[in-house]
Amino acid sequence: MLHLQPRLKPLHSASVLLLLAAIASGCTSTQATAPETTTPATVSAEAEPGPETGPETGPETSKSTGADAVKDAGETIAVQSPKAETSKPNPTPAEKPSPAPNNALPPGRHCFSLDNAVLTEAIRLNVDGASQVYGDVAGSVHNDKVGYYTSYRSQLLGALEGGNLSVDVKTWIEYDVQEASQTWTVSSERLTTDRETLTAVDCSDVKERFASAAGLEGAELTEFAENVRRERVSFAPGASSATVENAVVRGDRDLYLLGAQGGQTMTLNISALEENAVFDVVDPSGLILALEKTEDEILLPHTGDYEIIVGGTRGNASYSLTIEIR
Repeated sequence: MLHLQPRLKPLHSASVLLLLAAIASGCTSTQATAPETTTPATVSAEAEPGPETGPETGPETSKSTGADAVKDAGETIAVQSPKAETSKPNPTPAEKPSPAPNNALPPGRHCFSLDNAVLTEAIRLNVDGASQVYGDVAGSVHNDKVGYYTSYRSQLLGALEGGNLSVDVKTWIEYDVQEASQTWTVSSERLTTDRETLTAVDCSDVKERFASAAGLEGAELTEFAENVRRERVSFAPGASSATVENAVVRGDRDLYLLGAQGGQTMTLNISALEENAVFDVVDPSGLILALEKTEDEILLPHTGDYEIIVGGTRGNASYSLTIEIR
């Protein structure tokens, strides 16, 4: 099997406050779904000598400060208790509910794009038949005058009513995570967020902004698997590595979740009896960091849950996977 290595754009180590300053000079602020809860895995851990260096066992969300600081976005679901059946006269015209407004976007995927002197951004919205919306954002801020460049990714979750989109936005930018609840307006021609207006485009025109160098997106790595077994990996107290041993059937995938901090380094190694097992790594925002590898060392760009996906290159594979974070 051909092993492919995605190429990532380098990030300068500028702070989020510098980004906001760049945004204030002429571009707009950034705006991205919570990781899936899974059953903990049983792992064997190796403790390193010396002081404890193990990572946090779950993601930590750092909050921005200053004028653009945001509050955690939450979702409230109202549940109506069933009422006992009673006889009731037909409602008068005043009691009849008004029909729901026609939504500006029909069910399906809709894409929007913006490209100016300092900001490049693409937004994808997926609308279902119940007017629920999920999507993602890929963008970059660039200011040649001050030599500044950074990229960001977001995940979106919300609901559409008419032309109004109420959306929770979770954004990863450098080593920071920001969350906000916003209301956008949308039509078939344009999307207006809280700070910018994007134009509708064909989704094929922006796919490369969300894909790896191989043209793949994180969600596609398990899309066609017959079965996906998910487990969470955690380190023993004082340990900075863990080893999982398992077997994966041809056509299936084993997916391991591991929480880590942006700026840490992840080292992975997989061995198999028949040398027929490889792994992929996907970051919390859905970006592919490693593809069909047997060993790798990765500087982690974001804080959150990383996906390590194991599959066989031929037949069934019995393997041993070691993960270290430092």
